[in-house]
Amino acid sequence: MDIQSFSVQELLTAGYRAEIESERIYNDLAQMVKNNYMKYRLEFLAKEERMHQAFIKELYAREFPEKEIDIKMDTPVPLPEIEIGKGDILISEIFGQVMVVEKAASDFYMALAEMFEHDSALNTKLRYLSNMEMGHYKLIEAERDYLRNDEDYDVSWSMMHAGP
Repeated sequence: MDIQSFSVQELLTAGYRAEIESERIYNDLAQMVKNNYMKYRLEFLAKEERMHQAFIKELYAREFPEKEIDIKMDTPVPLPEIEIGKGDILISEIFGQVMVVEKAASDFYMALAEMFEHDSALNTKLRYLSNMEMGHYKLIEAERDYLRNDEDYDVSWSMMHAGP
């Protein structure tokens, strides 16, 4: 991800907004799923995104001590969005979108880490954050694959649970 053309303020604002949106999406998905184990995992991911927000807010305050982070500020940084929408969309399809966002977040934090190569502690934290996002990607990928099998089962054998 090439982020060199954006200011640090734009990047941190975009990252902060993306983490807020990710938390909201995970909480929304947790309300949609019926599987309690998956619900727990999604709620866990929402909490992780909340911790990422705190980290970015702290970094923003360090870089711009005289300014508050403004989540309403327009930012030209292109980050993918997730469309849950209404109607007949499979959760596995939404998880596919989530995977794209998590991969973009990982790439974003890795590129941001490169901008802070002069600060080894911050560089390490940003690389760790990038790795966490890839962990989220892998977790969601596993859940998406599970859902696909379950969704296929329900489609193929729609009367399976109808009884004798």
